[in-house]
Amino acid sequence: SGNTFVTPWAGAWRHEGALTIEADNDGRRGVSVFKNGSEIAQVSAIKEPSDSIEWACSWSLPMSLAAADVIDVRAKTARGENRLLRATSYAALTYMGAV
Repeated sequence: SGNTFVTPWAGAWRHEGALTIEADNDGRRGVSVFKNGSEIAQVSAIKEPSDSIEWACSWSLPMSLAAADVIDVRAKTARGENRLLRATSYAALTYMGAV
């Protein structure tokens, strides 16, 4: 999907991204970053008007990672459903240097 990364080596990294998700007209939407399957940061949570069809957010998150850590982005709605990522979505994991 372009939103999952495996770190090739340990060090300081920056995870950045922007995404647009399909809304479900049901209150709060959330976007979280996960490391090795566990949530490490909620980068956005917002309540949108009931007539909202799409919803967008962006983030820049510094982190210290070990070799072979798996980082991924997940978008959820109030009902806990995974939502579709739109074409305008992207995420990048950039190496910043040794820790």
